[in-house]
Amino acid sequence: MITQKLNTIESNSCIKNLPMAILAAVGIGAIVLTALFVPNAVQIFKPFLRKKKRSNYERERIQQAVRSLEGRQLVKRNKRRQQEYIEITKEGLQTLKNLELEDKLKNLELPRGNWDHKWRIVLFDISEEKGVERRAFQERLKDLGCYTLQRSVFIYPHSCREELDLLISFWGIDRMVYYLEVGYLGGAESKARKFFSLY
Repeated sequence: MITQKLNTIESNSCIKNLPMAILAAVGIGAIVLTALFVPNAVQIFKPFLRKKKRSNYERERIQQAVRSLEGRQLVKRNKRRQQEYIEITKEGLQTLKNLELEDKLKNLELPRGNWDHKWRIVLFDISEEKGVERRAFQERLKDLGCYTLQRSVFIYPHSCREELDLLISFWGIDRMVYYLEVGYLGGAESKARKFFSLY
């Protein structure tokens, strides 16, 4: 059972270190603590462990990783039937979600193709306390090829709701961003068409 859980992390490119590998395994379901140290489990953790000849090195590193996760309140220990389990916390689940989103966002591209003569307008009113997220969101929209109509209004000619939802979820700005579809941009129509080479 433990090996099946751990095998699922090997193909996950967002897992970069031992604590996150353990968190990903625990995220699938509670794990008996001692199961992390069985030979099959240690073998799966090998990519996240340095090569050391010192005896007990792998066990020490796994213990350190679990303590690190506990210190960050990403996992917690529970006892059931005289066995000690580690379980993921709400904070741990959010961390995994962010890792998965980050991995998806690395290769995110907006759809292209034939234009359906509709404009997608992304407008937002992101609070000052989320200034870092606002600037990052603006820059990412520019990088993805959106046309800047105003500092908080961007335009794109293809449906991109799914991609936009990924960005919004990653930065936690769900209630501050609006997505509209319109058929005409008024005075901005010619500039937008020129920007996207839509004549």
